[in-house]
Amino acid sequence: MPPVIFPPKLCDGDTIGIVAPGRTPDAAWIKHAVDVFTARGFRVVVHPQVSWRAGQLAGRAEERAAALHDFARDQNIRAIVANGGTGTYETLEHLDIAMMVAHPKIWVGFSDFTTLLNVLAHAGLVVFHGPMTWNMQPHFSPHNVDDMLAMLRGKVQHLHLPCHSVHDGRATGALAGGNVVTLANLLGTRWQPDFSGNIVLLEDVEEILYRLDARLFQLKHAGLFSNIAGVLAGELIDCPDHKFYGEHPPTPFGRTWHQMLTHYAPAVPMAAQLPVGHGTRMVTLPMGLPLTMDVQKNQMHITLSSPAVMV
Repeated sequence: MPPVIFPPKLCDGDTIGIVAPGRTPDAAWIKHAVDVFTARGFRVVVHPQVSWRAGQLAGRAEERAAALHDFARDQNIRAIVANGGTGTYETLEHLDIAMMVAHPKIWVGFSDFTTLLNVLAHAGLVVFHGPMTWNMQPHFSPHNVDDMLAMLRGKVQHLHLPCHSVHDGRATGALAGGNVVTLANLLGTRWQPDFSGNIVLLEDVEEILYRLDARLFQLKHAGLFSNIAGVLAGELIDCPDHKFYGEHPPTPFGRTWHQMLTHYAPAVPMAAQLPVGHGTRMVTLPMGLPLTMDVQKNQMHITLSSPAVMV
């Protein structure tokens, strides 16, 4: 693995960029995110590409990749918050990852954006699995943004979170992974992740359980779970138990999220129901930085090996 590259920390008055490598976001989300950041003393630049449309997507793949490059090269921008949805995978073949790592910035996002987070982390850059403009809206927890900013300022090295203990224990490794379907989309490509030695984060939204089960089957038998150190699983949000056409009444699928995890992942330290996905509460975690997870009796302690930014 390459040496760890830390982005400079976020300071009061710094500029935060907002970009859309996937779907065109709702304009109201963008406006509210700008208001949230400016109220906390930051400047905000919204890339014009955010409002472009090519069907559901915010421009052609080349245009979305160019927007990411613009912000990576812009010396005035310290942190970049990305929107998700779908489509980030299309940008990979158009991205200059070496250039993006050579200009270390704070990259924040999750869901569809974990496609790029994993690629950047694999290249050595510490990146952040954290809120997008979507979950900065008023009905989400206000702690989402403040916790994220504390992490990006280098003020967080320890987290204590309630969870559901699947396998109690202690594990150390860099965090990787993210959205299950997004990870499965990368299988068989040159961007297929290697999770050897990693603590793997898994979460998803609006997936029928039997389809989610199939994606975990793919990840296991592609070897992604073979040598992992631990599993840190989020909530499943709006994932119905069953939907089988023509069956009335439908038969339950028969496996819960926790049962799927133990069925496909090895018996490593494992916790579920953590606030690291599409729920109203979301904790920001660094990817690519060694950390230790300690799961005991439905409590999770996370200790970072160092601040996640250059302080």
